[in-house]
Amino acid sequence: SDVITVQWRDVCQNGFGIEGKADAVFLDLPSPWEAIGSATTALKKGGNICAYTPCIEQAQRVCDALRERRYTG
Repeated sequence: SDVITVQWRDVCQNGFGIEGKADAVFLDLPSPWEAIGSATTALKKGGNICAYTPCIEQAQRVCDALRERRYTG
């Protein structure tokens, strides 16, 4: 539909293929911190990122990547 876009691609290497259009990005990847830069490019100003991580070490790396880009919680 025109509301939700689903694609299969390597977003860590190739990005999301959009700039400034997404309201939210959901990351369910082995290394979601590697996609934070691409997600930032894809998001509208004020957009949200959600990253699913199975362990605290991965969650910490996501938080570090978000802080580097000056995200606030």
